[in-house]
Amino acid sequence: MNFKFAKVPGFVVVLLAGQALVAAEVRTYQFVGDGSRPFLYDSSWGLQIDAPLVGTFDLVTDPVAGTAQLTSINTYLGEPAKAPPRQNEPLSASDRAYFVNKPLTTVWRTNLIALTGHFIAPDLIEFAGPSAGLYYKRIPNYDRPVIGYPSGGFNYIPGYNTAMQIALDGDQATINAVSTDIVVNDIPFYYLLNARATVVPEPSVAILLVGFGVPFYALCGRRR
Repeated sequence: MNFKFAKVPGFVVVLLAGQALVAAEVRTYQFVGDGSRPFLYDSSWGLQIDAPLVGTFDLVTDPVAGTAQLTSINTYLGEPAKAPPRQNEPLSASDRAYFVNKPLTTVWRTNLIALTGHFIAPDLIEFAGPSAGLYYKRIPNYDRPVIGYPSGGFNYIPGYNTAMQIALDGDQATINAVSTDIVVNDIPFYYLLNARATVVPEPSVAILLVGFGVPFYALCGRRR
C-alpha cells in the first residue's frame, strides 16, 4: 500500500491508496488555578463541600464523527472545605479522609472515561450516562445543572449517572456537570460548576486514523 502524509494545522492527514483518512485530535487541558472551587459535594443532610481542581485531562475530539472522549484524567481535589457560609468550620476526620487530595476519578461516582460525548454545537460537547436517554439540563433561576430524562421512560442502569457539558472557546474549556442516582432519594449530588481549563502549551498530538473500516494509528509531533 502507498502511504502519503499531508500536514494541516493540528492534524496529520494520511492518504492510503489515494483515499483520505479521518484524523481525531487529542488535546491536554490543565485546570486553572484562579482561586475558584468548582467541585461541589452536596449531601442530603446539609453537608456541602467544595474544592479546587488540580491537574490535567485529555480530550479526544473527532469533528467528522461528531464525538468526543475524556481520557487520562489526572486531576485531584486541592484543599476541600465546607462550602459557604460554613467555610470556617473544619472538616471531620472522615470527611478529610474521603476528600483531601483524592483523585477526581475516585470521588466522582461515574466513570467519566466510559462516556462518549457528542457535539451539540460546534463548540459544545455533551456527555450523559451510563443510562441511555439522559441529557444535560438547566432550569430557569437555578444555578446548578440537573439530569434530564425523557418522559416516556429510559434504559436505567442502577447507580450514579452523570450529565456534563464541555464548552470550548479557543484554547479554553469550561466544564459543568452533575452526578447522582436519579431513582434513589436522599443521596448526595456531585457537581462541577464552571470548571475552567486551558490547553497545556505545546501538547503532544495523537492522531487516530480510520480508513476502509480498519483503524490505523500515527503520532505527530508537538504543536508549533
